[in-house]
Amino acid sequence: MTESRQKWIARIRWFAAEFLIVVVGILVAFSINSAWDTRGERIREEAALVSLKNEFQASKQDLDQKLRVHNRRIASVRILAGIGTKAFAVPSSDSLEAMIDILAGWMTYDPLLSTLGALEGSGDLSILRNEQLKMLIARYQSELGDLRETEAIHKRSVTEDVYEWFRQGPPMGTNQGNLPDHFARPTVENTVPHLGSHRFQNLAAQESRNEFYVIAELERVGGTLDEILNLLEFLIDD
Repeated sequence: MTESRQKWIARIRWFAAEFLIVVVGILVAFSINSAWDTRGERIREEAALVSLKNEFQASKQDLDQKLRVHNRRIASVRILAGIGTKAFAVPSSDSLEAMIDILAGWMTYDPLLSTLGALEGSGDLSILRNEQLKMLIARYQSELGDLRETEAIHKRSVTEDVYEWFRQGPPMGTNQGNLPDHFARPTVENTVPHLGSHRFQNLAAQESRNEFYVIAELERVGGTLDEILNLLEFLIDD
């Protein structure tokens, strides 16, 4: 083998070695960058999971409180209807007023959605790796939509009619002459005689149905929230 050929082979080997070193260096750099990117995403994911857990816990507490009030509404209106049909004993005026006051106003369930909204708005919802969690969140959002529709249907329904019946007197045309059009507070004397009327019994039955529909939707949302919180607890501790 000539000297020039040996030099040419040596140069090729040198260039090959240099090229290999450069390629390996690039691959290592990409690997390090990828590892840092992955680590950064995992840190962001963990922070998002903790924030979601805190938010969902607060929302579940609010939901449980709303459920308690709705169940108290049903209990109150059923007792009032039962007093009218003599199925229940007549309570004191204070107890009667307390049962009526629980019917005042209308509540809607307004959960905290700031973290979830921020993740969706920024496109960072994709950093959540657990597919079951993403599926549960999608189900939760769908059930919230159903709940809001149900609440909207019953937002100004018989709840206010029942309450105004007591606070302002029965609606026009139902007053039998012995009850003032307006009174400061319901009492046994000015209220109980009208609890057995056909009009009030219909209002009470409709109110119970409306509350039942809302409670059913709230319980469905609450069940999904429990599943989400249990899964978040597992993912954060993992």
